[in-house]
Amino acid sequence: MKKETCPMSKEDIIFDLKKGLEAEYRAMGLCEKLIPLLDHELDKEDINKIIIDEKEHIEITNRLIEIVGKYYKV
Repeated sequence: MKKETCPMSKEDIIFDLKKGLEAEYRAMGLCEKLIPLLDHELDKEDINKIIIDEKEHIEITNRLIEIVGKYYKV
């Protein structure tokens, strides 16, 4: 039986994760710029929740980049 290999190289995966990371930073930055333009406090709270979520995504993506860099062998 032939062993299956992943069609993506380590470098491809890290490249894609870094592109995703850039998008997370952009989304967070846009939300931060939006807050001062909002009048309603509930809207500001909702945008702050999105910022918190984006920060979590950034942490997760950075961790994935680290894991792939250390352990991915293809």
